[in-house]
Formats: sequence, structure tokens, C-alpha cells
Amino acid sequence: METARDNDKALILVVDDDPANILILSGTLRPEHDVTFATDAAKALDLAAASLPHLILLDVMMPGMDGYEVCRRLKADPLTADIPVIFITSLEDKESEVRGLECGAVDYIPKPFNPPVVRVRVRNHLEVVRARTRLRRINQDLEEASRMVASGIRYASRIQGALLPDMERVRAHMAEVVALWRPFDVVGGDFYWADSDGRTSVFALIDCTGHGVPGAFMAVVAAASLSQVLRDHRHAGPAAILAELNRAFRDLLRQEPRSQACDDGFDAAVCVVDTAAGTLSFAGANMHVLVGGDGGVELVRGDRIGLGYGDSPVQVGLSTRTIPLRPGGAFYLYTDGVTDNMGGDGVRRQLFGWRRLAAELERSRALSLPEQIRCLEDRLEQWRGDEPQRDDMTLLAFRPLSRPSPPGGTP
Repeated sequence: METARDNDKALILVVDDDPANILILSGTLRPEHDVTFATDAAKALDLAAASLPHLILLDVMMPGMDGYEVCRRLKADPLTADIPVIFITSLEDKESEVRGLECGAVDYIPKPFNPPVVRVRVRNHLEVVRARTRLRRINQDLEEASRMVASGIRYASRIQGALLPDMERVRAHMAEVVALWRPFDVVGGDFYWADSDGRTSVFALIDCTGHGVPGAFMAVVAAASLSQVLRDHRHAGPAAILAELNRAFRDLLRQEPRSQACDDGFDAAVCVVDTAAGTLSFAGANMHVLVGGDGGVELVRGDRIGLGYGDSPVQVGLSTRTIPLRPGGAFYLYTDGVTDNMGGDGVRRQLFGWRRLAAELERSRALSLPEQIRCLEDRLEQWRGDEPQRDDMTLLAFRPLSRPSPPGGTP
């Protein structure tokens, strides 16, 4: 039998043990709707499951199984549970009407019925059915679109992860190196880099505007710019590397002064470790480095300037700080997504801040860097409590090898 889902007209199942009532209702509903019928409960249940009508007009008083029980069984079956049921009955007391509605019926029409009233009520309930069907299809389309977007973002995350450096190249020249990289939205605008040629080791951290997919696109541009700069200016020093990075980023995005085409940029920091010289050179643009040693964890500030923006200077003047390497000392580059975690130990909500970050690193400085990062993640989660992560979080930590002592003496 053709089902209701195969026909443009609505299919209505009329259930009544009186053939005269079936004839009257059929005449009332045709030709606007297709009508099928059943004269007993068992046939009604079989027809409902087989044809899946859009609406059922159901008599209450029938021999054997009454309409209430039929309605309950229809609503208990997932296949027929969503089909609206209208009771048509000679029972006019309020208790019977309430009982019918409690069984799951959507309406209650007393006999003798008025054909125009039946037509209007049927038409109104069918509109509800059509609206619900349209909504279900829209939801299905949205779910499918959401699945496709989520799948694409997960794939983009794998690509973005592949752009991150191979830390094994650096570990051969460092005592320890570890990175915490937690995008806010699967992918994000933070990017870090670490590399070593045996003579010097370069560490870079970039925090682009935005997060999620827009931030990730900016991070890819920044990564491409950094790769070009390090290829041509690796030994120029941290300040010069950042200045060239600013120029390369602006060129790739065609950033012009006062241009609104793509007014995005980034904060960044670069550290160059020269183990033979026993020094670390640092330059930062709105980004700082924490230096850990026997005297505690101290903050070395970068310059207050953003890079890459249309209204930022094409030629930027950045300063380089030179920091002596100390035995067992460690360095920590971090984006503001770490320090901007909102939370608190009490009622008042506040940012985590760099001082708490430094204190947390100081408390765990006897641990290895991976263990320190795990402790920090636990602390940040505790600090946030019910607050969600608000931004991409990246922390790049490294501990240089101790400078070898010269032959015959101490350094």
C-alpha cells in the first residue's frame, strides 16, 4: 500500500465500528485528503504502522479494544508515536475528554459532528504536522552541516598541528623543552616554533588576533612569514627577526597604513639561545618571557607594540635583552590566553595574571618541565572552576644545557 510519505496529499486514517460514520467522515474529508479506514482496533493498529497516516480520527466506543487503548498503543510505538490522534465520540463529559487527552490525543470532537468544523480542525492539525516535518528536515540539514563543519575543523586541526615544529630537533641541543598548546576552539591563532642548527637554538611564539577558524588562518599566515624570515635572517638577532616578521606578514596580507581591508596582526616573542656564549637573547612585541632560576621566577618584559596591523609602523624599533644562562635555569614564553584565565579561589572573579603564573612555576621548579606544565594545567583548571577557557593558550618552556666549563678551570 502506498504510504502517506509517498503522496503529496495528506493521508487520514478513520477508525470507527459504524460504517455510516466512516462514509460521512470520508465524504467530509475528500477530495482534499486521501482517506483510509478501519472498523476495529486491531486493523487500525496494523494500518497505522503500514501506511503511516498524517492524522488519525479515532472513535472511542468500539467492541473489544476501545479507542483509549488504541491511542495508548499508538503512542507507545516509536513508529506511530508522532501521528496526531483526534477522538470523535458521543461521550461528552469532561472526564472522558480529559482521559482522551491524557492518552495522547491532540483534540476531541463530540458526535454528532459538524463537517465544516471537522474539516477546519483537521486542516489546522495537519498544518502543525507539516510545520513539524519541515522543522525536522531543517534540523537534519543543520545537523549534517554541523557534522561537515566539525569534520572540516578537526581535519584543519591536524593540518595546523603538522605545522608545529618537530621538537626532537631541539631536544638534542636542550636539557628540556616542552610546549603547552590548547586552542580555544579546536584550531586557534597561537603558533610556536623551535629549531636548532647546533650553533644556536631559536624559539618563537606568536599570538594572532582572533581564535577558532579565523585565528587559525592568521596563524598559518604568521607561520609562513616566520618560515621565510628564519630562512633569510636566522642569525640577525631576535629584534631583527621580529622586525622582518612584521614586514613579511604585512606583505602577505597586503597591509597598508590606514587600510581596513584586513586590519589584523599579532603579538610575538623570539628567544635565541647561544649555549657556547652562555647567553639568551630575547625580544618581544606585547609579549614577555619568564626566567626561572635559583633566585625565583622573574619577568623580562618585551616592548609595547603590536605587529602586522595596518596602522602599525612598517619599520618597528624593538629592543633585544641579553640574559646570561644559569645552570638549571629555565625560560617560559606564554600567550595572554594563559594569564587571562578568569576564575579565583574565592567569590571575586579575576584574571590569573603573570604573577600567579610565576609563583606556580616557582612552586614546581624542582620538577621536570613536562611535570611543571601538568601542574600548571591542573592549577589553571582549578582556578577557572566553572568558567570556560576564554582564549587560545600556549606556553613554550625550555631549559638550555649548562655551558661547558673550559679546560683547566671554571667559567
